[in-house]
Amino acid sequence: MNILFYRPDKFQAYKVNPEAVFTLKGQPFSDWQRDQQTAYDYKVELLKRKLHRKPRHKIIDYWR
Repeated sequence: MNILFYRPDKFQAYKVNPEAVFTLKGQPFSDWQRDQQTAYDYKVELLKRKLHRKPRHKIIDYWR
């Protein structure tokens, strides 16, 4: 579960400013969102590599 909180004291505006939203650890929302997207892209790339890699061929028995 991700908990984000809005700090209007950081920015004085009438609209919700995404730059004023922080995680509990104090990380700005934009940085958190970028980290989440980077992790997702990395997982997708690993799956693509796994699907497109050549299958391993095993020789179970051969005739002499």
